[in-house]
Amino acid sequence: MIDIAIKYRKITLLFVVLIVIAGMYSYYLLPKQENPDMNAPFAMVVTVYPGASPDDVKELVTDEIEEEVREITGVRSTTTESRNSVSVVLIELDNDTDVDEAWDELYRAIDEVQNQIPDECFPIEVNTDLYKTAGMMISLSSEKYNYEELEDFADSYINKLSKIDGISSFEIVGEQQKQIAIEVDIDKLNAYPLSMDDIANLIASQNVKIPAGQLDSKNGKVSVNTTGTYTSIQEIENLVILISEEDGSALRLKDIAEVYYQYSDDNFKIKQNGENGILLTAYFKDDQNILLIGDETKNIINEVSDSLPEDLNIEYVLYQPDDVSESINNFMSNLIQGIIIVIIVVLLGLGLRNAVIVSVAIPLSMTMTFLMMSVLDIKIHQISIVSLIIVLGMLVDNAIVVSDSIQVLIDQGEERFRACVKGVKMVAIPVLTSTLTTIGAFTALLMLSGLAGEFITSLPKILIIALTASYLIALFVTPTLAYIFFRPSKKKKDSFKRVRGMFDHLLEVGLKHPKKTIAIGILAMISSGFFLLGINFSLFPIADNGIIYVDIYSDGVDNIERTEEIVSQIEEVLNDQELVTTYTSSVGGPLPKFYYSMPVYSLSSDFAQMMVRFDIEGSDFKSQQVYVEHVQKAIDEKVVGGNIEAKLHRQAEPVPALKYIITGDDMDELRDVSTEIESIIRNTEGTKNVRTNYSPEEYQFYVDVNPAIAMYYGISKYDVQREISYAVAGRDISTFVYQGQEYPIMVRGDMESVDELSNYAIKSSITDEKTLLKQVADVGPQKQVTNIRTYNGDTSVTVMADIASGYNATELANQVEGEFATLHLGNMTITGDGEKASIIDLFGDVGIVAIVAIILVFGVLLIQFKSYLQPLLILVTLPLACVGSLAGLFITGQELSFTALIGMVSLIGIVVNNAIVLLDFINEERDKGKTVKDACIDAVDQRFRPIMLSSFTTVMGLIPLVLSGEILFVPMSVSLISGILVSTLLTLVFFPVIYYVAYHKQDKDLNEENTQAYKY
Repeated sequence: MIDIAIKYRKITLLFVVLIVIAGMYSYYLLPKQENPDMNAPFAMVVTVYPGASPDDVKELVTDEIEEEVREITGVRSTTTESRNSVSVVLIELDNDTDVDEAWDELYRAIDEVQNQIPDECFPIEVNTDLYKTAGMMISLSSEKYNYEELEDFADSYINKLSKIDGISSFEIVGEQQKQIAIEVDIDKLNAYPLSMDDIANLIASQNVKIPAGQLDSKNGKVSVNTTGTYTSIQEIENLVILISEEDGSALRLKDIAEVYYQYSDDNFKIKQNGENGILLTAYFKDDQNILLIGDETKNIINEVSDSLPEDLNIEYVLYQPDDVSESINNFMSNLIQGIIIVIIVVLLGLGLRNAVIVSVAIPLSMTMTFLMMSVLDIKIHQISIVSLIIVLGMLVDNAIVVSDSIQVLIDQGEERFRACVKGVKMVAIPVLTSTLTTIGAFTALLMLSGLAGEFITSLPKILIIALTASYLIALFVTPTLAYIFFRPSKKKKDSFKRVRGMFDHLLEVGLKHPKKTIAIGILAMISSGFFLLGINFSLFPIADNGIIYVDIYSDGVDNIERTEEIVSQIEEVLNDQELVTTYTSSVGGPLPKFYYSMPVYSLSSDFAQMMVRFDIEGSDFKSQQVYVEHVQKAIDEKVVGGNIEAKLHRQAEPVPALKYIITGDDMDELRDVSTEIESIIRNTEGTKNVRTNYSPEEYQFYVDVNPAIAMYYGISKYDVQREISYAVAGRDISTFVYQGQEYPIMVRGDMESVDELSNYAIKSSITDEKTLLKQVADVGPQKQVTNIRTYNGDTSVTVMADIASGYNATELANQVEGEFATLHLGNMTITGDGEKASIIDLFGDVGIVAIVAIILVFGVLLIQFKSYLQPLLILVTLPLACVGSLAGLFITGQELSFTALIGMVSLIGIVVNNAIVLLDFINEERDKGKTVKDACIDAVDQRFRPIMLSSFTTVMGLIPLVLSGEILFVPMSVSLISGILVSTLLTLVFFPVIYYVAYHKQDKDLNEENTQAYKY
């Protein structure tokens, strides 16, 4: 195959050109986004049960749903909330669960449970796409225009933007839903033999339209239409609800009720920089180049904006195409810098002609990788580009070895064609082995499951593709170009002479004192414990995106006005912050998801959220974390009446630094223990935003029906609950359609006091007689929990906290948990679910991956060398390479994060490559009859240049990533660089020494006929 590629080199080169063109075109079309897609193992089930108390919601809805959900395959945990009128069930799956299959089961289970819960419940809502993130948010705000006018302006955008193929859906967030309110005067209603349910049924029955069919005529079939639905509020007001049997007079709805438009009570509001506003939110389709869509989208937005009034404030709250463009440009800049640096290193090491031939492997491997990414549906994002940067230096390794082998033969006088074919064949197997060992290590990374596995999955895939491409290029393209351009080398200055001399001296000393050398290696491994003690552990770093998100929990339960008041106080604080550029608020619920790893929220009148953009460049603040703490302090000093948490986004997975779930049966005991834990955490230096989700009991009016007396009057509990639900909470009963707009029709009473409730006349569904509520029930205040929470079916309270800059979550967790021994738990349990627990789980998974990687590498080496000992000798160097990584992290002050750990696992496949080439040469030299010592020295001398070049190209290719300051990838880069540098020393010094120790006794058998006896 190699000789064919060289003989038909014109076809080979044409094929290369076609691959480059196809690869560049694939890159142009590849979907581009900021972060990888993740199929999150979380789902949220929300059910609205109007007017129901937390106890009733839990018993009749939440428990039914949770019971069904727990039967789904792979469910790890369920967390529930049962509050007034709303049930929320959050489901988490095990990491190794088939997510799609589990969600199919979930939808089937919810279909079944819908028939088991009360009929008054709204249809159950299931959200299994909790990582879906808005691609664009535009705020329209003004004090001059009302909400309806703002919505009309937003429609102007939608009408134009809907024509863009790459946008999947739009949402107008913050529109104030109007409804038709029918407020019944309860005192007047008591005087008539009507119930609220009667009125609701009468109103609904007059607002239907049933197809009447068609009549035959001599001209054919003619449709028959009837008037059915309401056409005006006046028509509703004039609805006859009762006819007097005495005089035939009609009682109309307006006689006992007011009918009017109003904004819905549960509307949540959007505010932009303190002004009332709305958000036009768009979502982009998957598998699309978001940059191409973004250009078209922005042109239309600018066109529409120019046609709108000047006093309308229009702002880009979020515009993902710009963010993606900036992110990809930064990473591509790092990639291009890396390519240039690698080419310079190769040029210095090999000379101009050879460097050009070797460097061809970089763009060709890249374009082949882009082509395969298109085939395998791997998108361009920060992880995929970082993968290309990591592999960059490795792309020339095989080409360096092959070209060096060919050049040596040409210099020895071999004919060029023969030298090219022979040179490739001499190193084809060791190069294949080194490639396979690296691929094997990265293949093991595909085993990582869960969010972290999905976040990082494109890294091993791209590395495998690129390394495979580089091997094929080294095998066929490099010798073809070498045949065309290589010439016998002229004597020139050895670029590595001084460095080679240093390594030769170290090897000589090592071979003279092998036991001491090995002892030094063992001491180095022991020293890794010292480095570990000085390195902080972390899961994922914060996102460096210049955004603070503020979660606001008001003390006023079911009081949206109180929540809005707190938001206004925070806005006043933000107005005083010079570095804050803009802020967007939502009152009564969360903003549309504007970052992929944000936690899950649900609508609640006591919750608000803010998105704050800031710019600390040129300021005295050293980091975003420090600035957030400054903002939090300013808020805490001036805002009261709620719990406010100012936070930065985290990459990949939103895990609180400290989180403890206390479960038990007695709410009073849970309250006491959670209070103690909260106090422990609050008194621990380095913690902040300490909070608990314990909902205190509040006095609420409670209707205690006496079943015996109620049945005497023919009144059932359902009669009582139904009528009170109408009278107090109100219920949607129908829809009024007017000029294309739909308005819910809600019936409710005007009840304002407990006396009015006690004197409310309840109509029996059996006798049609009415009886005062106080005759069949006791009505009075009673303490009730406003929100009942459970974890895996047990009543729970959760305590959480964040950590201040400069502190480590794991150390703080150990400190806090050390004081748990003083707690009196009884039958209660504490489950840690913060960053420490996640680190233990994830690092444990990575440890298993590392073991699999070592097994795969060992298997490849075993096949190559047909020996158990020689692969083990190579693998002995791995712990020392890891020591190098830890030392690098320690010296540079980087944390041992998930990405740093991934870098260490990657070393398993990288550091053995040079050892494989060296070991193969040592074996060849011994086959020629040399002693073990001489074979080791000659192997290092002959393979010094390609080994050093391979190491330097890989290291230098990572330098731009280190200098970029990307906090997610700097630890990985440092881990790789320091590990590779140490592994180079190991390959050229330590490995020959341990090989010598293992085989030097066999030198006396050199004269024996079987020179292969050393291979067992």
